[in-house]
Amino acid sequence: MLTIGMPIELSMGWPVLLNDSCAMKLMIYGCVVRSNEKGAAVTIERYEFRTQGSRAFHQPAMPAPAEFFLPG
Repeated sequence: MLTIGMPIELSMGWPVLLNDSCAMKLMIYGCVVRSNEKGAAVTIERYEFRTQGSRAFHQPAMPAPAEFFLPG
């Protein structure tokens, strides 16, 4: 379980390319407001899109699995 008040950083691949050529990911920053053995709820304090470099060819966008990173 996560500790209430713990800062949290979430990263997930964005399923749409920027200008049809550049992969992006969504970064979310917040803190834990509720947690139990089944999951957690967090507040979103800020978010930003980041680029991940351009692709040489266009591939159909597919949702990527979410990545979760805990500071510390």
